[in-house]
Amino acid sequence: MNKKIKVVITGKKGYNNKNGGIKPFGLLVYRLTGRGCETNTERMTKMTSTLYQAKVGDGFKMKGLNRKNSFFNTPKEAVSEAFALKERIDKRYKHGIEWDYTRKMTGSAKKVKILRGYLNGDKESEPFYLQIVTVDNSKEGILPVTPKKPKTITSKDEKVLDKVVKLFK
Repeated sequence: MNKKIKVVITGKKGYNNKNGGIKPFGLLVYRLTGRGCETNTERMTKMTSTLYQAKVGDGFKMKGLNRKNSFFNTPKEAVSEAFALKERIDKRYKHGIEWDYTRKMTGSAKKVKILRGYLNGDKESEPFYLQIVTVDNSKEGILPVTPKKPKTITSKDEKVLDKVVKLFK
């Protein structure tokens, strides 16, 4: 939320009023959101950048999973969060999800499904998926957070990570 702050500057650079005294200038300055920023330039770049969010689609329950208010500065951080969510959903289904690393990434530039998985390898069922969503940081109050790190990353996961980073460059 932007707050207006009134700043009053007095001194020799003011203009004279009818009584001969110096009348102060009145300025309105906006306090920019962007906590943790040192300069106004840094605040402005953080406010206009693109953020990324990781989502996991549950093919069995037919709903998506993501951490609330989890937006990241880089696609690499979002993929790291997606793999942490992948571990969580694998644990929920007792590692019965077989992830298909051979399929291509699908979707638009705003929503890219990076990986699909099937419960017990049944490709006829609804797939589980990892998705990266891009969000413009034009809304106020969206602040990037640090991603959760997965406990283990396989070589196939690293290849997917590299593909996603190249895609968003």
